Amino acid sequence: QFDIENMSLEYIEAITHELPFTAPPSPPIEGIPDGFTDIEFVDLLLGMDLFNEIGIPMKMNLAVEGSRTGFDPTQVEIDGLEIGVPYGTLYGCDFATSGDVARTVIRLTKDSLITKYFCDTTSTVPALSNIDLLDVNQSSFVELINIVPEQITVSGKVIIHGAGRIAKGSDAWGNITLIAPMSLIFKKDILIIPD
Repeated sequence: QFDIENMSLEYIEAITHELPFTAPPSPPIEGIPDGFTDIEFVDLLLGMDLFNEIGIPMKMNLAVEGSRTGFDPTQVEIDGLEIGVPYGTLYGCDFATSGDVARTVIRLTKDSLITKYFCDTTSTVPALSNIDLLDVNQSSFVELINIVPEQITVSGKVIIHGAGRIAKGSDAWGNITLIAPMSLIFKKDILIIPD
């Protein structure tokens, strides 16, 4: 007789086919007054700092929507953003069987999409960088900037697809940052008194 009870695995080698994880949309960005017309965005920068312990290839699809009273909402869809995976010798890194974290930094502007892959969370020099220049005349991100949105919503999903390794307690997380330089336009003379 041979019994196995309370078995615990350190990691599992796996092959996946489109296992999606959908994130809830972000709350509206606050602090931009509704109906305020004398404001112009100079540019927008959408930044993502992502950390991944799951050793299976994954891609992220994002939807960024900007809306403003009196205008049709403008949506930018970014599909197939590759997230760094801590598996084998990807990006010139040498990842352990389990416990390592791959970091991915993504920056989207009206001109470019920059993706940087790091071997761990403390590296300051990327192991690999990709720069994709966007056609300014055809970029819907430029259209989103031009409507001077009062509300911006970011949503999306991550799709795990391919062969790799997942260890007990593995996780993926990150931060999204929106930097919006703007100009305030005063059409009437005003008096500013310092206090």
